[in-house]
Amino acid sequence: MTFDAVLGSLPVGVMFEHQDTAYLVSPRGFLPWSFSGYGERADIDTAATVAVLTPRPVVQAFAHGFEPECHSSANA
Repeated sequence: MTFDAVLGSLPVGVMFEHQDTAYLVSPRGFLPWSFSGYGERADIDTAATVAVLTPRPVVQAFAHGFEPECHSSANA
């Protein structure tokens, strides 16, 4: 189940949907997701309301310091 949130309030590791594309919140910015890996950083207004794909308890874990491990393309 998804929920809406302001993009700027989301911690690193969260996946969200914006304009029919899934993204990762990463230290490098907002990275579009695909089956072949993460793409180049996208400029999205942090005041935008987005659909959060990551379950709320996992978002809370990220917000409290849990560090996710991401595909190597997220660090490229």
